[in-house]
Amino acid sequence: MDEVFPLHGLGPDEQNFPSMTTIANTLTPDQQADLLVFLKSIDGTTPPFRSEGDDFRDALRLQGTCPVAPVM
Repeated sequence: MDEVFPLHGLGPDEQNFPSMTTIANTLTPDQQADLLVFLKSIDGTTPPFRSEGDDFRDALRLQGTCPVAPVM
């Protein structure tokens, strides 16, 4: 995964490829190491994290304008 850090675009430059703002040139080496440990800790037993997108989707569902997600 750490090989992706120089390639993964961040911020407003993400429209350009390759991006000028990446994980590798934004985070310090210690922050990159911490991010890598965190990412490797995520597996099938990790509870999902709610995001602002989840809140937005749920608000739309309350209005009846968003389909209900299929049960897995």
